Amino acid sequence: MEARIADGVRYSTFQKEAAALAKFENALNRFAEKTGSGRTYDFRSYMTDVRREAAQVLERFQETRAYANPAKLIGNISNSEYKLAAQLQHEGGARLYEASLIHKDQLEGLGKDPKTGKEVGLIRLDPGDTKGGKGRMISVSPGVYKRLEGHMRHNGEFQIKSADSYRKALMEAANRSNQRYMGSHGLRWNFAQERFQELQKSGYSYEQCLAQTSWDMGHERADITLHYL
Repeated sequence: MEARIADGVRYSTFQKEAAALAKFENALNRFAEKTGSGRTYDFRSYMTDVRREAAQVLERFQETRAYANPAKLIGNISNSEYKLAAQLQHEGGARLYEASLIHKDQLEGLGKDPKTGKEVGLIRLDPGDTKGGKGRMISVSPGVYKRLEGHMRHNGEFQIKSADSYRKALMEAANRSNQRYMGSHGLRWNFAQERFQELQKSGYSYEQCLAQTSWDMGHERADITLHYL
């Protein structure tokens, strides 16, 4: 890894390779346990200093599609349904089409985030409603969850009928809040960055944070999170 720094690779490349070494460490330890070899492998502790050096000297990709102030953006959306959809994307990491149609039976009630212990509202995304047919549970703040419940009591379901109109509302809200328009997907970038930081503060390792954030977004590979970070 020191040689990779000397080669001048991008910081994102270094991060991917460090994450791969951590996975390799896990695999070796599982193999040692299975075979009873008595060996243990610890790459992470040896990489602490070199990670710190990489963060200081390697070139970073500076562009991001995250909104500078997502809360201010959402606060400037006048349409209540579009505002709710934006909150589902920002707080739950939902793709636009995942947030565009939610039925009553997908509401799983209030509960605890198993990773952080905070109170959240749980929404089930079924395999048929997600990319690649991989269902998952997303969580939002209790306030957003209750507003979604209230909407369904009056309308039977939550639906965004025009994705173009929703994107236009986001663009107008971006202009009103004096920030660059990043499309609806920009809110998933915000989710990824905020979720990763939240998990770190809860004591999880770097690799665990990468993996959990990826799963929360409906991805399989942990290193996809690096794209959003």
